[in-house]
Amino acid sequence: MVGWSARASVQPDAGESPTIARAGLEFARVETRNDRESPLEHWELAARESIRDLVARYNVSGDAGRFEETLALFAEDAVLEISGGRSYRGIDEIESLLQAAVEPAPERTGDGPPPVRRFIRHFTATHRIDLEDEARAAGCCYYAVLTNAGLDHWGCYVDRYVLRAGRWLFAARTVSVDGAVAGGWGERALQRTAAGHAGGDER
Repeated sequence: MVGWSARASVQPDAGESPTIARAGLEFARVETRNDRESPLEHWELAARESIRDLVARYNVSGDAGRFEETLALFAEDAVLEISGGRSYRGIDEIESLLQAAVEPAPERTGDGPPPVRRFIRHFTATHRIDLEDEARAAGCCYYAVLTNAGLDHWGCYVDRYVLRAGRWLFAARTVSVDGAVAGGWGERALQRTAAGHAGGDER
């Protein structure tokens, strides 16, 4: 099986998926543990399962607004990048992104009906994991986000993972958006984060 590693690229190679191309990433051939025919070792099975759990916990904790749990999934020097936007380096900057994306809860007005309960659910699929060694890995998975209004936006996560103090963590995550519903939660979240950055730059 061919192994690939994500790296920044101005001109993605021909034949790459549109999602990866739009993320501005190139998948370069590297030697990984997937390239040999021998049976998987125990540490490889444990690493793969731990990385899958890492991605699932990112979805669940973020959807629930439990950002302390979400931040604990990142290495201290991790980078979270929104494709075509800003890169957030370190826990403090990543937290600022998460907080800026939160939408105020609707309030009941007068004697009108109670506001519709809002929710958000991230779903990931086709998660490919390439182990480089016992402490480093790369990955890519598709995602779709649903809210109480239905499908909101979708795209691809491109990740780097690192093992530190016995735990697999995100070393880097790039969020590529393939499509979004006009006026949806994702579009509004991007507007809020952009506004927050403008205010921070002024300060």
